[in-house]
Amino acid sequence: MAGSVAIAGVQGSRPMGKALSIAGMVVGGLVALLFTMDLAVGTPFGGKAGLLPDLGMALCGAVLAYLGWNAFRDSA
Repeated sequence: MAGSVAIAGVQGSRPMGKALSIAGMVVGGLVALLFTMDLAVGTPFGGKAGLLPDLGMALCGAVLAYLGWNAFRDSA
């Protein structure tokens, strides 16, 4: 009984779930792009942070974009 109520609550929030997953993809892509550009060219942040933080943040941005895409596929 409680399981069907929980499923009905999740199904009613599809537009918000899609919007949040799209926002996650956009933010993750921007983070990955900015830190990859900083690593390659040194433009947005001047390359002052170093190699390891740039790689870590670019990887985290890519993971966030993938998770947003995966959530978007599940909400369709």
